[in-house]
Amino acid sequence: MPFFSGKDIRLFITVEATGSSIKTGSNNVSTSTGSPSSTDFVPALGTAITYAGSNAKFPNIQSIELVKTAEFEDVDIVGRSTQEHLRVRPAYEITLTRPVGDVYWALIYDRADSGVKENSTATDSWYPSTDKRATTSGFRLHLWVSTDSCYTFQNATVREHRVSPVPGEFTKETLIFQGNLWLQSSSAYTSSTPSSDL
Repeated sequence: MPFFSGKDIRLFITVEATGSSIKTGSNNVSTSTGSPSSTDFVPALGTAITYAGSNAKFPNIQSIELVKTAEFEDVDIVGRSTQEHLRVRPAYEITLTRPVGDVYWALIYDRADSGVKENSTATDSWYPSTDKRATTSGFRLHLWVSTDSCYTFQNATVREHRVSPVPGEFTKETLIFQGNLWLQSSSAYTSSTPSSDL
């Protein structure tokens, strides 16, 4: 269970879509399509790593905790009086903490916890967590632990968002991302997720 302090790492976040991104303004979030920019609040896939210092770099991180876990499912089996608690597939959780700086991740959690749709329209732009997963759904997190070592986490959803006071200091924001595809590589993986991996 790796744990990093904010001064030791750089974290970049994009959506999984290559033709859409998330913009902010006037305490609101919206989608950007057609020619998304690296300076959008959450850029399109493939833009974060090539624009070091852009908005894709998650700001003011205090800590990051990585947990490799698994998804389980309760299954009724004919002839048995109890349910079987079966491990379905591996999973991961990434917990980020930082001082509250804006309202945008709270809004994303509320309406776009699974990212934005590819080349979306204004009336059909968000992936709610109730939608069937697609290769372009969710967020991609690139965690750089050195100048040449990167953990890439694909198709993550925002599972939890909470704000809590730290007595005598500041208000802390906690974001928990969750996903199934655990990939470790020496460089950032910016290709679209193959449908076979889902």
